[in-house]
Amino acid sequence: MSATIAGNFSSGNYWSIVLQGPNHSCHHNVFWKPRGNGGAGASGQVGFNGWLPARLRRFDHLVFGSAHPVWQGGKTPPIRSQRAIETIYLLHDARIRGILDNEHLLLSGEKWTGRLKLPRSQDEASALQSPKTTKVKPAFFPRSAAEIDAAIDAIGKYFRDHDPQQISDDKTGSLEALFNILEIQYKSEATDYARFPPHGPGQR
Repeated sequence: MSATIAGNFSSGNYWSIVLQGPNHSCHHNVFWKPRGNGGAGASGQVGFNGWLPARLRRFDHLVFGSAHPVWQGGKTPPIRSQRAIETIYLLHDARIRGILDNEHLLLSGEKWTGRLKLPRSQDEASALQSPKTTKVKPAFFPRSAAEIDAAIDAIGKYFRDHDPQQISDDKTGSLEALFNILEIQYKSEATDYARFPPHGPGQR
């Protein structure tokens, strides 16, 4: 019903984040190139950043994303908030329903237009290339696309090359160093953890 979601790095999964409830605080999260529903074949959806139909006491940043940036279907916008949204950082020049034009920002440093036609299939999405370099680096996540991709690839290779016992015995700190690249730095405010208002009539 009420949750604070902050400082998370998510990469490669289908949904990234879904918050369905009356009260949520969501800020300083990175959703990096979610792959979408690959099991659905060519007709599958392509990577959602998040579905956030809630009051969202605070919603500062939805960072990065896939070729299909958010759930665009249905009547409800994918992002709805009773508080102003600060900034939406994107890899692709796509428009997010429920977000004002001046709240979109491209990591490439180019001017956002929102004209990108969203892909209708996995094949169309795979044809859209993310920028390999990013000029815009948020203070809470000052990493380039190349650094992020390299760290993710190295982490995946580490887990493929090591069994659980080897991972447990590894004292080199190499895995921790890779995860440190994906670490998010942010400062919480007292209001981020304030008591949420009642979520229904007569409920406290």
